[in-house]
Amino acid sequence: MLSFNNTEVAFAWRNHKDLKRAKLLFNAISWPTLVSVGQVFLNIALKIRFPIS
Repeated sequence: MLSFNNTEVAFAWRNHKDLKRAKLLFNAISWPTLVSVGQVFLNIALKIRFPIS
């Protein structure tokens, strides 16, 4: 049976830096204004053929 109660076990293979980066990313995408501005910049970058991988 799967249990999602113990996050220490679930994320044991991640180091502290990776967890902080993931938290920063999820906090950033929770701001609708930031996401909208990011979409505009992404569209501009794609139109000028900026190399994005």
